Amino acid sequence: MRPEYPDFHGTSVLFVDDDVEVRKLVAAILNRVGARTVCVESGLAALQELDRLTPDVVLLDLLMPGMDGFALRDEIRARGFVMPVIALSGRTLLNADMERESTASFDAFIRKPFEPSQLAWLIYDTLGKAR
Repeated sequence: MRPEYPDFHGTSVLFVDDDVEVRKLVAAILNRVGARTVCVESGLAALQELDRLTPDVVLLDLLMPGMDGFALRDEIRARGFVMPVIALSGRTLLNADMERESTASFDAFIRKPFEPSQLAWLIYDTLGKAR
């Protein structure tokens, strides 16, 4: 049986979301499991962070003002980064088929709201597939 939470010690996460409350929540979840978490509010801020660090995984909101999660993912890949990119969103896309197609180019997808352990295990399992 799996423990409630995986161990993230030594793992770095870049989290991008324009909602400050979601950033605080995700940071608390990831800090609880030992991850080093950098939270930023926009795609531009994420790209600036990527100029100075290379996280093990990027977790990003799909729908943000300015550069959305899709454009950010494209820019991350254009810059040659290969770490997993996980999308999250609280909005329902038009239908399930459109959602699958829209998020297929991400390494994983999770819908808000989510259980803290669900998010932690999704990131952990996605990192395991990437290694």
